[in-house]
Amino acid sequence: MTKHRTTAGIHRKFFRIFLFAMIASAAAGTSARADDSSDSLYYEVNKSLMVFGDLFRQVNSNYVDDVKPDEMLRRGLDGMLEYLDPYTTYISNDESDQVDMLTKGFYGGLGVTIAEINGETTVVDVAEGYAADNAGIRIGDKIYMIDSVVVLNSDHKELRQYTRGKAGSELTAHIIREGLGDTLALNLKREKIQMRTVSYAGFLGGATGDGVAGEIDEGNIGYIKLDRFARGANAQFRQALDNLKRRKAMKGLIVDLRGNPGGLLDAAVSISEIFVPTGSQIVATRGRSPLAGKEYVARGIPKEPELPLVILIDKGSASASEIFAAAIQDLDRGVLVGERSFGKGLVQTISSLPFEATLKMTTARYYTPSGRCIQRIKYEEQRTHHNDQAELAAEPHDSTIFYTQGGRPVYESNGIRPDVHVSSEPASEYVRDLKDGHMLFRFGTRYSARMRELPQDFHADSTALKQFAAFLEEEHFVHDQDILSAIEVLEEKFAADEDFSGFSPRMQMLRDDLAKLRTSMIERHADEVLAELDREISARFLTRAERIAAGLGDDPQVQTAVQILNDQERYGKILDLTVADGER
Repeated sequence: MTKHRTTAGIHRKFFRIFLFAMIASAAAGTSARADDSSDSLYYEVNKSLMVFGDLFRQVNSNYVDDVKPDEMLRRGLDGMLEYLDPYTTYISNDESDQVDMLTKGFYGGLGVTIAEINGETTVVDVAEGYAADNAGIRIGDKIYMIDSVVVLNSDHKELRQYTRGKAGSELTAHIIREGLGDTLALNLKREKIQMRTVSYAGFLGGATGDGVAGEIDEGNIGYIKLDRFARGANAQFRQALDNLKRRKAMKGLIVDLRGNPGGLLDAAVSISEIFVPTGSQIVATRGRSPLAGKEYVARGIPKEPELPLVILIDKGSASASEIFAAAIQDLDRGVLVGERSFGKGLVQTISSLPFEATLKMTTARYYTPSGRCIQRIKYEEQRTHHNDQAELAAEPHDSTIFYTQGGRPVYESNGIRPDVHVSSEPASEYVRDLKDGHMLFRFGTRYSARMRELPQDFHADSTALKQFAAFLEEEHFVHDQDILSAIEVLEEKFAADEDFSGFSPRMQMLRDDLAKLRTSMIERHADEVLAELDREISARFLTRAERIAAGLGDDPQVQTAVQILNDQERYGKILDLTVADGER
């Protein structure tokens, strides 16, 4: 009985602190409004908090089983925020590394990028010079255990609590590596990992050689790969640009934003100011609160006001990437090449909560210089219809037409269309299926496990192709899964109906024909498969910068950008067109 009263007392104390904090936050948020609607809102907020708080107290005090107040609160908060959009999130004090990444550009960790491949936590990138790299962790390794906790099948969020932490703290990682019969136990010390912003800068446009980094620096087209708009991106970008200019005169510059998920709005504005005229609007934000409305204008004298410019974008270019790309497009300052961007036109702000927690909340939409908002998914429609309409809402939907400074039409609400559309998808559906099934990645890991180093002038050959074919057979890879599924449905129907029993042998013949087709598919697409194997195997031995450099020579989007910058007449014509070239 005493224990029950003590627990209930703790719950009541926790509830009082929680309720006071939430009411205080609500009062602070609504005190700025002095009209009748604000009084009504304040009443609704307080009523809702009282209901939520009393429910929380009663469940924690009287539910049949023990309940963890902090876990229940977290689930309740996450449930409320799911009603909004995926960018509005609650970050507890033990997840402060996320805030550091957003606001400071660094985190405490090992320097590895993890992805789930076949349900297992697999290393897909290693940052050079940090703990994981120094300990010899490789792309393709699987993390089996951290200290005494098995994490092989953990998702990103679960794994992060073990790999990240205070710089200087230690852990033991147990690694599964292809070709080894037992796990590797590696003692690691977490470090302050600086977020990479510029991962490669060099010159293009001359002879590409055989793809080695040192042999593509023969042209006069500058190239900068910008990975994200984290804290410090502006300084790193300017330094990379200055280094290129010191080496030789540039005929043009390519800024590669493909796969760049965005970051800080201020960083996008600062980098835009390098290129756009003084006084130009770069972006404007508008939200429900008057404080969310702001116009960002280029200040100071631009460093490169006339340097011909091409921006590379794709479906992975989002948020701050789109702010920068849209400003360049709307001000007719450069040409956009690639594929339609992601379409994230929402702005988040970070605010403090009690007990060192943080709220990252969408507070505004941003608008490009032409006045368009490129937000693609309509989260407010999903809330209105009370169901998941993400796939429908995510379909590109052209609506209002806007115009660039020079009069070219651009479209709202569907991401950013490039001026010149160039696909990055593999030429064949077969190779796309190999990528989606992680077959190329997994074989690259297996093949490279037998190699101490990458031979000079390495290229995957016919022997590697045969080994890959055997690997696909071993893994039961099926390219034509839809056809096989249809055959299985028919076989079940025929087996259940005697009138169709004669069709069963024909189904087996069809299966045999498909097996023969699968054998010939790899030979039919041999050149494309070998190029992909080259990239995967080489990636196990090259740094990120070397991998980027090695792939530029046969990158269709990069090569199109080089061609445009080498043809100033074409460059000018694209910017003067009344209808943008490429995707309609």
